[in-house]
Amino acid sequence: PDFINPFVSYMSGIFFLNQGDYNKATDLLKETYGMIKDIDEGADYVLSDFKLADKMKGSISTRNQKYIWVVFFNGQGPIKDQIKIDIPLFLFTNKVHYTGIALPTIKTRNKAYQYLNVSNGKQIVKTKCIASMDRIVKTEFKKRFPLIVTRAVTRTVVQTLIQRQLQKRTGYIGGILGAVYQGIMNEADKRIWKFLPKEFDIAKIKSGEKLLITTPEGKKVFELKTSPLNNYIVFVTIPTSHHEPIISYKRF
Repeated sequence: PDFINPFVSYMSGIFFLNQGDYNKATDLLKETYGMIKDIDEGADYVLSDFKLADKMKGSISTRNQKYIWVVFFNGQGPIKDQIKIDIPLFLFTNKVHYTGIALPTIKTRNKAYQYLNVSNGKQIVKTKCIASMDRIVKTEFKKRFPLIVTRAVTRTVVQTLIQRQLQKRTGYIGGILGAVYQGIMNEADKRIWKFLPKEFDIAKIKSGEKLLITTPEGKKVFELKTSPLNNYIVFVTIPTSHHEPIISYKRF
């Protein structure tokens, strides 16, 4: 679950369920549940969807039941910061003036809301997490970190040796220029996709005459007239509590 985003498998399963391919739907939803069981609180929603898809294989009456799935892209995913160490070697030797190393670190950001309330006028459910981008990114970062350290140390050694050679060949000014260059270049690679959510939350409710989504404080996020004869998938993106929600939906 920390290398494969469970949300991708889940959404594939919901898509195939709405397309009537119940075998693919059950396989994907079972896979998703296996990845997040005992880890994410939304596992019970995924299990419910798996059981629904399994029943639909042989029950026309079950297929006639319609639902609304709400997918909440909650908060902002992690970004990279750095730990930077600068060593003024001119205090200890006159052969080189400076060296340093910079290593990236993971900095997490906040959720927009702990959850959203989803209502069809008769029932209210809360969104729950099925995938954490924090956990996925941290796992990948941990796996890659030894290589990152090796590259950073190698770069520091090479740049310090270049600085030393510049001072030997061109004198004090050359050494200073080499130190300045090394100081400027002493930056960790902080590239990362900054627009992922902190986590993927879901909720499912029976389709009725309307859909109302609100924050925990009761503030309206989205309202939609719905039909009990259709399925819906509603996507809600809220990076922070200060952002206006971005809404899109699909009717089946």
